[in-house]
Amino acid sequence: MKAKQLELALWDELQRAQQSPEFLDVESMLDAVEATVAHLPESEQLRFAGEALLQVAELCVARSALWMTEWEESSRDPIVERGFFAEVVRQTMAVDLSELMEPISPRRQRVKSTQKPEGSIAAPVGKAAVLAMVEQLEASAADEAEEKSGSVGDRP
Repeated sequence: MKAKQLELALWDELQRAQQSPEFLDVESMLDAVEATVAHLPESEQLRFAGEALLQVAELCVARSALWMTEWEESSRDPIVERGFFAEVVRQTMAVDLSELMEPISPRRQRVKSTQKPEGSIAAPVGKAAVLAMVEQLEASAADEAEEKSGSVGDRP
């Protein structure tokens, strides 16, 4: 009989919480569910606990929806008259920067040549001529190196 009284008391408490979910104390409600389930026969404990937890969860949903509504209403922008910000806000602005700019200098446009190239200046070169040119470059580089090293050694 005590289990039935606890069960009825819990359902009454859940009904009162549905009337004003913003004042719901979830921790005390879960303690009451746990105390009531402990007095029930083992075969009914799971069914009763599931139903009670479902109602507590629905109360939490209702409470959070209520809080969100209150928050949205409190954070809305205030309603002001149409010309309230007219003296503070500037809608348009014109600035004359012409005195700060230099005149654009005329650019010459390239004239496309209508003449076709008569021939390429590149031509095949023999291997012996390339080797002779490489030897000549190496010799002139060596001469320049000797002049630099000789002139550096001559200084006191």
